Amino acid sequence: MESIARANHGDWPQRQLILLHGERERGLQTAAELIAKRQPERLVWVSNAPIPDRISEVIPAGICRPASRPVSRPVSRPVSRPVSKPTSKPLPQPFSRASKSATHSFIAEAIPPAKVQRLLGGECDLLVMDFWTGLDADAIGAAVGSLRGGGLLLLLSPELADWPSWVDPEAARIAVHPFSAAEVGTRFIARLARLLQAYAAVERLEGLEGLDGLGPGGSADARQAKDRFRLQHLTTDQPSAALTPAPSATRSAAGGEGAHDPVSRLEPSGQSIGQSIGQSAGQSAGRSESRLGGLFTDRSAGQSKTAPSATGPSAARRSADAEAFDADARAEQARLAQDRAQPATADQAEAIAAICTLATGRARQPLVLTADRGRGKSAALGIATGRLIAKRRLQIIVSAPRRSAVDTLFEHAHAAFKQTNTTQGVESAAELEHLLSFQAPDAVLATTPTADLLLIDEAAGIPAPLLEQLLMHYRRICFATTVHGYEGSGRGFEIRFRALLDQRTPGWQALRLRTPIRWSQGDSVEQLMNQLLLLDAEPASDTQVADADLTAVQFVLHDRDALAANEPLLRQLFGLLLLGHYQTRPNDLRHLLDGPNLSVASLCVDGLVLATALIAREGWLEPALIQPIFEGRRRPRGHLLPQTLSAHAGLREAPRLGYARIVRIAVHPAARRRGLGRRLIEAVAARAHQDGLDVFGASFGASAELLSFWRHCGLAPLHLGTRHNAASGARAVVVLKPLSPAGAGLIEHARHRLDRDLPILLTGPLQDAEPALIATLIQEAACRPQRIDPAQEITPRQAANPAREADPCQDIDPDQEIDARQVIDRDREIDARQMINHDREIDPADWQQIDAFADAHRGVEAALPALARLVRAHLAVAPNAHSEANVHQASPPPTMKHLEQGQLSTSQRDLLILSILQRRSPQTIIATLGLSGRAEWLLLLREAIAALRSLTLTQSPKRVM
Repeated sequence: MESIARANHGDWPQRQLILLHGERERGLQTAAELIAKRQPERLVWVSNAPIPDRISEVIPAGICRPASRPVSRPVSRPVSRPVSKPTSKPLPQPFSRASKSATHSFIAEAIPPAKVQRLLGGECDLLVMDFWTGLDADAIGAAVGSLRGGGLLLLLSPELADWPSWVDPEAARIAVHPFSAAEVGTRFIARLARLLQAYAAVERLEGLEGLDGLGPGGSADARQAKDRFRLQHLTTDQPSAALTPAPSATRSAAGGEGAHDPVSRLEPSGQSIGQSIGQSAGQSAGRSESRLGGLFTDRSAGQSKTAPSATGPSAARRSADAEAFDADARAEQARLAQDRAQPATADQAEAIAAICTLATGRARQPLVLTADRGRGKSAALGIATGRLIAKRRLQIIVSAPRRSAVDTLFEHAHAAFKQTNTTQGVESAAELEHLLSFQAPDAVLATTPTADLLLIDEAAGIPAPLLEQLLMHYRRICFATTVHGYEGSGRGFEIRFRALLDQRTPGWQALRLRTPIRWSQGDSVEQLMNQLLLLDAEPASDTQVADADLTAVQFVLHDRDALAANEPLLRQLFGLLLLGHYQTRPNDLRHLLDGPNLSVASLCVDGLVLATALIAREGWLEPALIQPIFEGRRRPRGHLLPQTLSAHAGLREAPRLGYARIVRIAVHPAARRRGLGRRLIEAVAARAHQDGLDVFGASFGASAELLSFWRHCGLAPLHLGTRHNAASGARAVVVLKPLSPAGAGLIEHARHRLDRDLPILLTGPLQDAEPALIATLIQEAACRPQRIDPAQEITPRQAANPAREADPCQDIDPDQEIDARQVIDRDREIDARQMINHDREIDPADWQQIDAFADAHRGVEAALPALARLVRAHLAVAPNAHSEANVHQASPPPTMKHLEQGQLSTSQRDLLILSILQRRSPQTIIATLGLSGRAEWLLLLREAIAALRSLTLTQSPKRVM
C-alpha cells in the first residue's frame, strides 16, 4: 500500500485568523506580542516595506539579506486644504532573519506582495499581511495558500469603518492615465471590510481576550477544539496588555470531551510590552512612531510621518547565527526532500498511480486531472514523473503556459527520482535532466519532439486549438488544471474541453483531487478567502438558464456601487468571467469594481446574468504624447488599442481618438449559440457611439473560432501581432469597428497600411502565422472601408435610446437587429477585378509563368512573383467560405457568389499561403501538412495553382496573351 507522507493529515487543526484593525502602532504592538508568544518556526511578513522595528525586536537577531528592491513611499491622497507633502524616500530593503537556539528554530522573511510567488510549494505557520502598505488581492490568495494547518494569519489594516476613506498604495497599479491613485474607486476595500465586519459580528471578541492556546503551551488542546470557524476580531483602540501563557486544558474526569474552552484567549498579565519582551538599553521605551506611519493617508488628516532607518546586528553575531541557520536549513531541506518524494494524501497517491498507468497502459486514453489550489496536483505530477524516469527511463515532456507554473512539479520530480534511484540503479541524475524537459506549448507543436508521456499543467491557460493538436499528436497525454485558484479558474476548461475529448478520445479518464495537503478539509480560512476574493464564484446553474425566457433579455449597464453591494449578483457575474477566461484573478475583481476607466454591462433576465462584458474607455490622449507613443518612448497605462495602433501598426494619430475596448466578454454555456454575445457587443457599441467615441474594438489571442465570432459582430481584424503571447502561444489580433467619421478614416488608413505591408510581413515576422489568419487579413485588407455619414447615426442596432439613457435596463428587440456585416458587404459589391491594385495585377508575362508552372515543370522560385500575385488576387476577393474561420459568417455579396461553385479546399488554401506567400521551407511545409515528401508537396502545389487559375478564368474569361 502506498505510504503517505503525512499519516495524520486528517488531524490537521484549523487555521486561525486574527484581524488587527485600528491605530497602526497599537496593532504592531499586539502583533509583536502574538509573535513572541506563538514562537513560530517560520514567520512570513507580506508587505511593501521592511519588517517594522517593533516586530524586529521580538525576532531573534540573525543574518540579514535583501529580499527585494527598495520600495518607494506612496504619494498621499490630495485633500481640499493645503498640506505639506511627504518627501519621497526609498525605504530600507526588506530582509530575512533566521536563528537557531537550543529550544527553538526560527525563520523570518519579509516578502513584497508582487513576489509572493516564491511561497508556492513552501509552508509557514505564521503569516502576517500588512495592508497598511497596500492591498494586493492576488497576493492574499497566494500567500494564504502557504499557511499550514494550525497556523495563524494576522491581517493588519486601518479601522474597518474608515478603511475605504484611505488611499491604498496599491491603487497606483489600477490607476490609468491620466487618473491618479486618489481617483481610483474603493468599492473593493469597502466590500472586503464589510464582509470581515459581518464575520466579526457572528463572534466578536473584544480587546485581547480569547487567544490562549496560540502559544506552545496550549496549542495541542486548542487544535482539538477548532471544529468551527471563528474570526478572532481584535480592535487596537486601547493599549494591549502583555501576553502570558495560559494553562493547558485538561480532560474531564467523566471522559468524553474535555473542559477546554473552544475560544482561545489572551489574559492580561499586568506587565508592559517592554517588560514582557525586553528592550535594549539604547532603545527608547516611549517610541510610538512606526517606520511605516503615513503609508496610508487619511483624507481628513492628509499627514504622513517619516521613518527612522533600521540598524542591523553585529558582524560577529551575524556570523554565528548564519552558521546555525545553515545547519538548520540543511536538516530542513533533507526533511522536505523526503516529504516531496511521497504523496501527502490518499488523493495524491491515487493520482500518481493513474499517471503511471497512463504512461504504461493503453494509448489514446488521456487523463484529465483537476483540483482546487492546495490539493497537490503539481506535486502528484512531479512524483509520478520522477518514479517513471527512475524505473522505466521514459522520455517525458512537461508543458504549461509558463515555466514558473511547473517549478513545484520539477522539485517533486527530482526528489522522487533521487529516492527511487537508490533502489532502481539508474545511473545518475544527469539522466533525469536528459529524460525530463520543459517546452512551451507552441514550441512542442513546432518541433513535435518524441515523448513517451506529455504532461500539460495548468491546461486551462492554453488555447483549445493548441490542446487539440497536442491531443492528436501524442498517444499518452495528461492534462492537469486548477479549478478554483488565485491564478485563474479551470471551470471553463472542464466544460469546453470535455466535448472535444468525447469526440476525439472517448476512452479518456477524469480524476479530481479534493483533499488539501496543508490544512484540514473544510478549513474555515479557505472558505473565508474564497468569499472575499470570489475564488469559488459560480454563474447561474444550467437549469436556471435553460428555463429562462430569452425574449425578455435586458441590456444592463451596471452601477458599480450597487453591484459591489449585491453579493449574489456579483458572484454570478464574476463567476461567468471565471468560466470564460482562465486567467481571471482576484485583482481582476478589484479592477472590475474600482477601475476608473471601466464599466460593466450584461444581458440579464429574471435576475440571471446570461452574458457580461467589461469595457474600457481609452484614447483621447494629449497631443504631447502622440509622438513619444509613436516612437515607443512612452506607454501611458491603460490605453492598449491606441498604443498598439500607433506603436505597432504605424498609425501615428491613433491616440487622438476615443475608443471603447471590450476587455472581457463571457456568455453562459447554457445560452451559447443563441446570438447573445453579438447582441451584447452591438448594444455596447451603440452606447459607445452615443457617448461620442470614435472606435469600438478588442484585442485577443487570435484563433479561427474567435475571429469568426468578431467578424460576425461586424469588427474587422486589422492588425496581427508579430510575437506570440508568452502564456497562450497565440498572436494578439486587433479588431475594429468605426463609430464616427474620424474612426472610419482611421480604419481606412489601417486597411491601406495592412494591404501595403502584409507581403513583407509574411516573409518575416508573420512567416509562421496560421494560414487561416493570413487569409482573413488579406481579405479584410482589400475590403472597401465602411463609411460613416456625419449627419446620420449609424449603429449596429438602436438598442440604446437617448430618451431612455437614465434607465440602465433596456429591452432588446430582436426584430430591430441589423447585421453589421451587411453594411460592409454592400461596400464590397463591386467587380472583383477592380479590387486588384497594381501589386496584384497579372499581366500576360505572368500568365505564361503560371501556365508553365501548373502544366509543366517550371520551378517555384522562377515563377514565384507571378504565383504570389495570383494567390493574393484570389484571396483578396474570395469570400473564404471554405475556411473554418467563416463558419458563422454572413453570405458573401451577390457579385462574388460565382466563386462558391469552385472554391479551393482548406488544405489547398493553406498550401498556397505556406508555400507562396509566407515562403516557408519545403521541409517545414511537409512536416506541417503531414506530406510524404518533396515530390508530393510539389505535385499538390501545381494542382492548387491550376485550380486557382481555373477559378480566375471563370471569373474573368478574357485573358490577354
